[in-house]
Amino acid sequence: MTSTARIAATFALVLAVFAMAPHAVPFRPDALADSATDSIEVTFWNSVKDSNDPADYQAYLKKFPNGNFADLANRRIVEITFWDSVKDSNDPADYQAYLKKYPNGRFADQANSRVKALTAASAAPQSPVQPQAQPQAQPQAQSPSAPAQSAPLQSNPAPASAAQPPSAPATQAVTFSDLDQKLYAKSSARLRVQPSGTAAILSRVAVNTVLSANGRSTDGNWWRIALAD
Repeated sequence: MTSTARIAATFALVLAVFAMAPHAVPFRPDALADSATDSIEVTFWNSVKDSNDPADYQAYLKKFPNGNFADLANRRIVEITFWDSVKDSNDPADYQAYLKKYPNGRFADQANSRVKALTAASAAPQSPVQPQAQPQAQPQAQSPSAPAQSAPLQSNPAPASAAQPPSAPATQAVTFSDLDQKLYAKSSARLRVQPSGTAAILSRVAVNTVLSANGRSTDGNWWRIALAD
């Protein structure tokens, strides 16, 4: 084969190669750099994508402000910040506000659980407060001068309009047991100077008057009433 024929054959081979790959992309060194950057970004994102700390997403945005996941990172920051502002609340309305904005949000299950728990707690009947028992006053011993400051009050006095029957001669003196008790007059009553239906009337007592008794007769018919000085 002559030199001219060999040159013609070589050109023919070259043309055949370009004919087989007419659209071949020329080599670009920067393509390898872009691929490496994308790989680093994906690795970074995978390390923070399940975090509930806004700082992790802020770190991603600082490194990749126009990254493939920048929009998602911003949305995560807003949602997590909202949740952090209500997660310790005792008001069901706060969790309902979160659910209204994020019905399928990252914390939707927790929000629904809190709403149910707080609603059930508010509907539960409250235990009545038991009144505190007051200590009972102890009877106080009366001094020998007590009768001078007391007046007998008949337990069941006869009506004022009824005539008093003649008193029979006293057979024995009326004795009293000491005590300390508050009385309320259910009807009009009379204070007498002595425990006798014929004794002189010291004063009359109106209905619902509060009286302080410091003794009661052993037969239960008379109260000994303490009088103010």
